[in-house]
Amino acid sequence: MAPVSHFNRLLSSFRAAITSILSIRASIPPLVQVRPREIRSVVSERGKDLQWLPVKSIKSSKSVVPIDDKQIILGWRKGGPDRHHFGAFSFCPRQGEGILHAARRDLDSAAGLKPTRMQALGRILFVNEATLEGREEVIYRASAWSGDPMETDAHIPAIFHTASIFTPTKEKEGSFSDSAYSTDTLPSFHPMADDAEEPRSSLHYLIDAFCFGSSHHDTKSMHQADTKRQSNFDDTWCCDLLLPWHCMHPDEMIYYPLLISGKHFVGRVDYSASEDGGVGEIRKWWFAGVDN
Repeated sequence: MAPVSHFNRLLSSFRAAITSILSIRASIPPLVQVRPREIRSVVSERGKDLQWLPVKSIKSSKSVVPIDDKQIILGWRKGGPDRHHFGAFSFCPRQGEGILHAARRDLDSAAGLKPTRMQALGRILFVNEATLEGREEVIYRASAWSGDPMETDAHIPAIFHTASIFTPTKEKEGSFSDSAYSTDTLPSFHPMADDAEEPRSSLHYLIDAFCFGSSHHDTKSMHQADTKRQSNFDDTWCCDLLLPWHCMHPDEMIYYPLLISGKHFVGRVDYSASEDGGVGEIRKWWFAGVDN
C-alpha cells in the first residue's frame, strides 16, 4: 500500500502545481512581458473586477533610484506630470549609447549624481485611460554612485537614511512576499535630523511642511504620524519603510520594498481619466515577483 500512497501524494502535488500555474497564467495582465514559470508569486492585485484597458501604443522609458545599505535618494519633482511628488530619476539613452553612460549623464544633470553600478530590477506598464497609451518603464537600482546630491531646475534630491542594514528573512518554499518582507527586518527611513553633520537644506523643511504637515523640530511625532497613516494599508509588510508615501504614487508602496531589497518584479498599472482629460486615480494594478 505504501507505493500507492506515495504515488497519490505525488499526483496531488502535481495537480496543485498545475492549478497554481494556470491561476498565475490567468492573472497576468495583457502586454506584461513575463512567462508564468518566471513568476515566483503575485505580490499584489487591485481592481480584480475591472477589465484591463485596451492599449493603442506603448512608449518605453527608463528610471533609476540610488539605493545602498545606508540610504535611498529620491527626487522631488518641481514640474511636469509628477509635480510635487517624490520618485525615481528618469534617463533616456541616445542612439548607440550604453545604459550606464546615459544614466550617469542624465542623473548628474538632474541631481549631481553619477551611478557606477546599476541593475535592472523592475518592468512596469502604465496605461492612461484618457489616451489609451501605454508607457513601459524599466526601473534600475543604482547600488553605487559618485557625487553629492544637489538641487537642480528639475529636482530637489532627498536622502532618506536607513536605521539598519536590510537583511531579508530566509524565504519559505513557494512564498515570496510574506517571507521576504518581515517587519522585523525592514529598515526605517528618516529625513536628515536637525543635528546631522550636513546643514538642513530647504528640502528638509519642505518635506516636513508639505508632506508631513508638522514642524521640522517635531521629527519623532512626524514619524509616529506617518506610521499610523500607513497602518491602514493592506500590504502591512511595507509599513516600516518611512518614506514620504503621501507624496508618492500609491502603487510605489507595492514595488519600492521590492526595489530596495533587490527583488526582480513586473507589473501593470491602469489609470482612470481625470475630469479634465488627464491622468486620474489608479483603477487597477498587478505586481509579481519574478526570477532573476
